[in-house]
Amino acid sequence: MKLLITDDEYATRSAIKHLIDPAKVSINEIFEAENYEQAIQVILNHKPQIIITDIVMPVHNGISLIDWILQFSKDSQVIAVSGHDNFSFIKSTLQRGVVDYLLKPLDIDELNNALQKAVNRYEQQMEYYKLKKEGITSEGVREASTCHPVMLEVQKYIKMHYTQQIRQQEIADYFFISKEYLSRKFKQEFQVSMVDYINQLRINRAKELLTAPSAKVNEVALAVGFSDEKYFSTVFKKITGMSPKNYYLTN
Repeated sequence: MKLLITDDEYATRSAIKHLIDPAKVSINEIFEAENYEQAIQVILNHKPQIIITDIVMPVHNGISLIDWILQFSKDSQVIAVSGHDNFSFIKSTLQRGVVDYLLKPLDIDELNNALQKAVNRYEQQMEYYKLKKEGITSEGVREASTCHPVMLEVQKYIKMHYTQQIRQQEIADYFFISKEYLSRKFKQEFQVSMVDYINQLRINRAKELLTAPSAKVNEVALAVGFSDEKYFSTVFKKITGMSPKNYYLTN
């Protein structure tokens, strides 16, 4: 795996390199960039699979870089780092599907865990492409051959994208199966509907975010994939037994 570290501070870039545990994460090449422009050049020239970027940088910040990556290097997995425990930063990066948001000074275990998660995500993405390439055009044959292993890939896909506005039709199209078959097979394999499964993931993440002192219910809702705050509150209360506001106040 190739890794790009983007941070305007040399000391931070150096620290990240020294914190990487080669026994836990297989990184073959490490590149550095101190700003947005340098990072883009490295990405275009070397195509790193994993990118660590600081959020607060001069001129163009890390959010701008993440937006560029989403458009031009969408397979790259991004880990955001920052010295600011600012919920608006956390929300912005989560909505963009980053692997993790780490606070400086970086913890060695958190960094290596995030890197391993990024490696896993990248490998899963490559497996998705392989499945799509091997898609069979006959609906009947396709459904007959789409059994438990593919449902596990669907589950992985959902875990990677649940904070975004994903829909069942989008997932079905991605895996070349019908929406009806996807819904029926998913419930058969996991004993829960896909909608309930996605909502459970979102509420679990929301509970974590609501422990932040600066958390706001409407921002948390958006961060975990709900576009409607009222619906978020309804789902949250159904699963936890209390409203998001009361959960925030008691935690």
